Amino acid sequence: MQMADLHPQLVDRVVPFGDCLIFTGCTVRAGYGRVRVGGRSGFTWNAHRLSYAYSVGDPGDLVVDHLCRTRGCVNPEHLEAVTIGENVLRGYTVTAVNKAKTHCVHGHSNWRVNPNGKRSCRDCDAALHREYRRRKADG
Repeated sequence: MQMADLHPQLVDRVVPFGDCLIFTGCTVRAGYGRVRVGGRSGFTWNAHRLSYAYSVGDPGDLVVDHLCRTRGCVNPEHLEAVTIGENVLRGYTVTAVNKAKTHCVHGHSNWRVNPNGKRSCRDCDAALHREYRRRKADG
C-alpha cells in the first residue's frame, strides 16, 4: 500500500507504523480519525471509512472493520466492510466472548437455545431439575 493510493485528505496526516498507516489528524474519544471533506459545506467522515470508500468502493450500509484491530489505521488493506453483527462478533465484547464459548462452566458441551434466545447447558439443566424434584419430594 502506497501513501499515494490514499484519499488526498489523508495523505498528509498519516504516518506508517509497522504495516498500519496511522491517521494523525483529529480523532474522536474512541480513537477513530475524523476528517472533513468538501470544506465548510462538506461532510465529516471517519478517516478509515473514507480510506475504504476511496480505495475499494462505497461500503453502503456495512460497517468498516479494522482487521488489524488498530482504530487509527487507515490502510485499506487492513479494512473490510462487514455487517454490524459480524463486526461485534469479531471484537472483544461480552457478546463476542459468550458467542465463542463452546463449553459451560462445568465443562459440558451440550448446548441448547432456550425459547428466550439464551443458551444453556442441557446436562446442567437436567441436574438442576433432578435436584429440584428431589427436594420437592423430601418435603
